[in-house]
Amino acid sequence: MSDSNLFKVPRWAASPPARLLLFLVLLVPLIGVAPAAAERGPRAQAALLALAAQQPAQRVSVIVQKSGHADAVEGLVARLGGHVTKDLQIINAFAAELPAGAALELAAADGVRYVSLDSALHSDSTYCTSGCVNLAAEKNVYPKAVHASDLWNNASNTAPYLQGQNIGVAVLDSGISGHNDLGANSVNRLIGTVAADGYGHGTHVAGIIGGNGSNSAGAYVGIAPQAKLVNVQVSDAVGFAMASDVIAGLQWVLNNKSTYNIRVANLSLNSGTMDSYNVDPIDA
Repeated sequence: MSDSNLFKVPRWAASPPARLLLFLVLLVPLIGVAPAAAERGPRAQAALLALAAQQPAQRVSVIVQKSGHADAVEGLVARLGGHVTKDLQIINAFAAELPAGAALELAAADGVRYVSLDSALHSDSTYCTSGCVNLAAEKNVYPKAVHASDLWNNASNTAPYLQGQNIGVAVLDSGISGHNDLGANSVNRLIGTVAADGYGHGTHVAGIIGGNGSNSAGAYVGIAPQAKLVNVQVSDAVGFAMASDVIAGLQWVLNNKSTYNIRVANLSLNSGTMDSYNVDPIDA
């Protein structure tokens, strides 16, 4: 036989079906050397692997994702010294508690797709670090009645929205006494020499306007809890004031509106002398 005949392809091997058969025969050895499933890498979370290496006896909560729908994996948990805590069928998984070392053994078992720690989560859309009003604690009716509480926090409840920030509210009344709910007043304008509210009405009104609820753990909050209260004391310790005192107080508010950004003036007063609003000095 000549050398040329040694490598001659038989006539039957030249047909398309034969070529396909020959290709498959050559491919089989390559398939045989593919890595086994166990060699594709760990089926456990890196954090779980680290914990198991350091503290194998430490009990952990894990989520076990299954590759099939058999219940054998749940049974293995009990044999490894753990127990199933939740059925998470929506993702073909379950939650369990067992020693960290046993969790790795579970991850290597047939029917297990992946094992990870049952991690603690927090919602970024509902947590406010500062300045928000806790609406769940609020017991006052009037902020809800006028829908002020609808605007205290932003839409995602993550930051303050409209709470009267930097707005000055002048309270023309009997004064404002120091109180945790009211914070520091912007300014005190006094009649006489007594800074405190001897009658109590002005402090009460100030709380309705801008109380922050600190003394009641947020149960009783004013309409604008971050407003700057401007104490314009016009009445005495028994709640008595002259019309001229009130007008002088209003003049002070007008003169100082830019200094304290006064945008609102509150007068919870009434007169014992009836007169038409057309001529009453208070309404002038």
